[in-house]
Amino acid sequence: MPTPLTLVGSAIRADLALNELPRTLAAERSDMVVFEWRPIPGAITGAAFDWVAVISVAADLLAIAGALWTAYEKLIKKRKDKKFDNPPAFLIEISNQQETTVRLLIQEGTAKATFIEEFHRTVSALRAAEGIKSEDTIIEQYEHSESHRRVRIGRENSPPNV
Repeated sequence: MPTPLTLVGSAIRADLALNELPRTLAAERSDMVVFEWRPIPGAITGAAFDWVAVISVAADLLAIAGALWTAYEKLIKKRKDKKFDNPPAFLIEISNQQETTVRLLIQEGTAKATFIEEFHRTVSALRAAEGIKSEDTIIEQYEHSESHRRVRIGRENSPPNV
């Protein structure tokens, strides 16, 4: 049986507002449940990735790859942090429940078709592995975490992202 996956990412050398990227992805794809990292008051913490998404077993991987590419093109690529000489990039990390992780990098020179094909191929292989936890269980763990807040898009039955 296919397993739900987790996906994290980081904009490298891009000048983005806090939580701009996860909110953009949540608005693009309803088949990913996206969580923002939030600091815990009084705790000293650090996060390599400031968001995580849970990809359902039924999610359209080609559409998710397209949404990731669009986020790179529309947000990251156009917002080069002026402190750096090198162009911005988008690091994406996908993991299954057996702790197998694949990292993909979108950067200057990456072809869209190549990225989408590689994402689909590698994520399909990760998703084929057996999983112990259900998608609902993984989502519930993040929802009960002090360090993550679910990104809710729209106004119907949703608290604001404060």
